Amino acid sequence: MKLYRFLFVFCLLIAGNTIAQELDKQIIMTLDGEPVYASDFVRVYQKNLDLVQDESQKDVDEYLKLFIDYRLKLREAYEQGLDTTLKFQREFKTYRNQMARNFLTDNNVTEALVQEAYDRTVNEVNASHILIRVDQNATPEDTLKAYSKIKDIREKAVNGRSFETLAKTYSEDPSAKKNGGELGWFTTLKMVYAFEEQAYTVPVGDVSEPFRTRFGYHILKVNDRRASAGEVEVAHIMVSPKPKDTVFNPKDRIEELYLKVKQGEDFGVLAKQFSDDRNSARREGKLDRFGSGKLNSEVFEKKAFSLTKAGQVTEPFETQYGWHIIKLIDRFPIPSFNEMRGELEKKVTKDSRANLISDALVASLKDHYSIGDFSEAKSFFSTYVTKDVKDGNWAISDNSTLDQPLFKLRDSVFKYRDFAKFIYNKQVNKGLSGDKNTAINNWLKEYVDGKVLAYHRDHLEQEDKEFSNIVSEYRDGLLLFDLMEMNIWNKAKKDTLGLKTFYETNKQNYLWDKRVNVTMAKVNNKTDAKKVRNLMKKGVSEVDVKSQINSDESMTTLFSNGTFNVEDEVLPKKLKIKQGISKVYEEDNYYTVVNIKDVLPAGPKTFKEAKGTIVSDYQDYLEKNWIASLRTKYSVNINDDTVNLIKTKLED
Repeated sequence: MKLYRFLFVFCLLIAGNTIAQELDKQIIMTLDGEPVYASDFVRVYQKNLDLVQDESQKDVDEYLKLFIDYRLKLREAYEQGLDTTLKFQREFKTYRNQMARNFLTDNNVTEALVQEAYDRTVNEVNASHILIRVDQNATPEDTLKAYSKIKDIREKAVNGRSFETLAKTYSEDPSAKKNGGELGWFTTLKMVYAFEEQAYTVPVGDVSEPFRTRFGYHILKVNDRRASAGEVEVAHIMVSPKPKDTVFNPKDRIEELYLKVKQGEDFGVLAKQFSDDRNSARREGKLDRFGSGKLNSEVFEKKAFSLTKAGQVTEPFETQYGWHIIKLIDRFPIPSFNEMRGELEKKVTKDSRANLISDALVASLKDHYSIGDFSEAKSFFSTYVTKDVKDGNWAISDNSTLDQPLFKLRDSVFKYRDFAKFIYNKQVNKGLSGDKNTAINNWLKEYVDGKVLAYHRDHLEQEDKEFSNIVSEYRDGLLLFDLMEMNIWNKAKKDTLGLKTFYETNKQNYLWDKRVNVTMAKVNNKTDAKKVRNLMKKGVSEVDVKSQINSDESMTTLFSNGTFNVEDEVLPKKLKIKQGISKVYEEDNYYTVVNIKDVLPAGPKTFKEAKGTIVSDYQDYLEKNWIASLRTKYSVNINDDTVNLIKTKLED
């Protein structure tokens, strides 16, 4: 339901454009006396233009009808007070904060980091490291001690000592005792940024200078680099772990199919006939090409990338989805930058390098809000804050300067006293390691940066028109979802009497096509197909037929059971629909014998059989009547002059 809710709202998101801005003050209609602006209509129309399936709805007049329905529903949502519920307010706040993150970034810095990440994607690195732990807030003495230790270890490595032995002896990474510090192969965005920088810049075979991360001090040795694997295109045959056909065991079935492939039978034909992944089966088992980490099965990926030559096939293997065999169709190099841009940007903004983006954003915001330097404040606090802060015992004392403004953000004023409280909270129960004035300067930067970023985030609607539009439409979308859920969707599901009445009135719309219940034998040669048919006519069981026809060296016959529409592609195209054993049909290099156990005539579905479709149709019926009632409840007046102006602008 959460995914459905998100998609419902997402479809209402609307991007700004120049035409909408031109029409910002033009009123397209009034709804119960409240103006609705042309810019709102244009944004909705242009955003959804490519999503509309019905060509008639691309006409401005036709789309205006949909827009009126949309605004009527929104008006009703506010009338019912849905914007005041705790559920709505909590969810809207969550969405708003998530969306704000997309606007709290420096695009130039982000672009540079995305480009760098792509440039590194083409190579994988194999590296080893040694870690000496030191806390980020350690005393200068402890920091120097850790640095001296890692520097001494590096000297040993540079002078020929085994890096593996040094890692096992000195590294404070627990895994080093077993792996000798080796990290294996990795690529960009897999490690913290400082670590990645060394991995991609230190020459192969060399040992880096000591560098620091939040974990402590490291040295890193680059063992090797290689080109990344890129992408592969494969076809596969899958046997579900829970087959509808209970005659066979999934593992046995995949082994049978693998034997057929080894015997030279066409992989694509086998996939079409027997793969339980019906989406790919229609394409002879072919999947869209993918790279490492793109699928939800690491086992499947490893098997796919282990294939090196087109046409090569894996042995049967199992994943969480079932049993598979894979055939390699082709391999592809790393995708282009434009193809990977979106994925890389998401990763970069969540990676440790996001700090670089944040620092750049804050710097630009300080300029935007005209935040000056703080030399006077630094001078004041260097004297005002006593050495007691080093022990966590400093207290705020009265001083008239504390009531002076430290800086302003539009109408918000932050005073010296506010920063003094920040210092007090920083030192309580912690004390201070290092130089007092350096700490004050760092705290001042942290305080100002945090306030600037928080202010901009909280006032994004006023600072950014695009954000304002998006958030407004998120709000509308959530309201409409709740409105529809309460007034239509849930009502349709719970109104059992109404559903049954609707079904009885429209029973002619819920019909079964003609179907057959069958047992089907697929045989790869005509001689064996005739033998199978004769045995089936004698009433020999499927298991016994297979034991008489198949052997350990030759797998010619497979059985399937099920109920199918008579037009189903699984059945022979010219199958005669009558009970009994069919003749042998030849299609796609296969010979098929069908035992039609029962012929199920076309006819009406029961209420239970058609309930899902009935509920959907009943919802549409309720919504249509409900919209008609809203048009009666609320007055709508269209400004024809504005509509004509919109048409002119859109045609230009």
